[in-house]
Amino acid sequence: LFEQAQGIGLGLNVFVNVRMVVVKLASGGLWIYNPIAPTGECLQLLRELGAPVEAIVLGTTLYEHKIFFPSFARSFPQASLYAVPSQWAFPLDLPPFMLGFPLRTQWLRRDSDLWPGEFELELCVGGQLGANYRYVEATFFHCESRSLIVTDIVAHVDRIPPEVLSDVGLEQLGGGPEESVVLQILQAINYTGVRERLPEGAGARPSSDPRSRIALGWRRNAIFALYIVPDGLSVLDPDTTGAWSRIVGRLLVPPIV
Repeated sequence: LFEQAQGIGLGLNVFVNVRMVVVKLASGGLWIYNPIAPTGECLQLLRELGAPVEAIVLGTTLYEHKIFFPSFARSFPQASLYAVPSQWAFPLDLPPFMLGFPLRTQWLRRDSDLWPGEFELELCVGGQLGANYRYVEATFFHCESRSLIVTDIVAHVDRIPPEVLSDVGLEQLGGGPEESVVLQILQAINYTGVRERLPEGAGARPSSDPRSRIALGWRRNAIFALYIVPDGLSVLDPDTTGAWSRIVGRLLVPPIV
């Protein structure tokens, strides 16, 4: 399992951890699910596994996972490429080859049986959203390890943040409005009426303990990552509103999906 942090930038200190799954096939080659950025470190770690990359699979239509599929594929020109259908782009819905998808990419279907006896495939197709967007995810069951491999259709939120996320960024997000750009924006635009709804003192007195601030930053970050339009009060004060207790420590379908 390989993991990288991916942020939305703009100094907001909101991040998600994206993961790549690597399985050794019976043929001896490597099967890659949802490739991450092919950094020098990532490629070196793959080389240390001592096996060729045989297949690269893009299991979703979501941008944060497919963005590195083209560059990762170029790093392994001998590998077979597979992706879910209904890929899209915004604001211009360009065809996949114009987004960098190699022409040798094969599109997964429900009846695809590419690794018989090793993987079972289920193609999950969501409803249409807007003119072009449809969520599609390929989930795999690895027979030997009896492991279910998914992208975003099921998630588990831990109480502690993933190690790959920056403590510095989470600590800032867990601070007060004078330290967090996110909180400043929420209050400045009165997002979801947060100024009128915020109880006096709630979310305004950050702890001086760095670990407590990191923990609060993680709770705020997780709510931002899981919801398309989270309630402003739930972001500012995830404990009092109960927003955190409703998502932590359980399997759930992320609302953003």
